[in-house]
Amino acid sequence: DYAEGEFTIKDIGYFGKKKGNVLIDILNKEFDVLITYNREDDEVLNLITLESKSKFKVGFSVQDQRLNDLVIDIKTKDISAFNNELIKYLKILNKL
Repeated sequence: DYAEGEFTIKDIGYFGKKKGNVLIDILNKEFDVLITYNREDDEVLNLITLESKSKFKVGFSVQDQRLNDLVIDIKTKDISAFNNELIKYLKILNKL
């Protein structure tokens, strides 16, 4: 089961107040794993990662590493390598 939809920067107001239903639904859903394919250190996506109720968070090493339980250090353009490493470590950690 997953949340579906889109949200934009307009769904986050001043002081980080969430306005959009899709964004609020995503933040309130407790996922087993949140995988952040954010290839840059983006304040908005960092805020969403921080406030997510996911049990386990994974992301690229370019992000604020305090946000994730698992950080994968791969060249940010190499999504295939990221996915391979992600699957490997999720299996090791019994998350798959």
